[in-house]
Amino acid sequence: MAFVIIANLPVKETSIAEVRSKLAEYAAKYRSDVGTLSWNVHQDATTPSKFTIIERYENEGSLKAHTANAAYPTFFPWVKPHLAGKPEILKYNEIPVSSGLLSGDANAPGANWE
Repeated sequence: MAFVIIANLPVKETSIAEVRSKLAEYAAKYRSDVGTLSWNVHQDATTPSKFTIIERYENEGSLKAHTANAAYPTFFPWVKPHLAGKPEILKYNEIPVSSGLLSGDANAPGANWE
């Protein structure tokens, strides 16, 4: 079962371009860590100063390789001055789902939520 971290980062308006660029650099570095399934950066479609990082690992133990990455100790000191508020860090255990269970337009993200 995959272990997932979701980090929501509120960024200062004046830092959007720099943060966007630098997060892409960090993603390239972290994706090669042993046990990392994915490390993706997202920018809110309506509020560009909100970034979300979704990290997927083989298991929670895979975080050891991630934190051993030479880039890891540089991330927090770099990002802190660019934050507009406290980051939200969420941790999840991914639930395996058969691909056939989520097919069709009725199950598209948000289709039945309104």
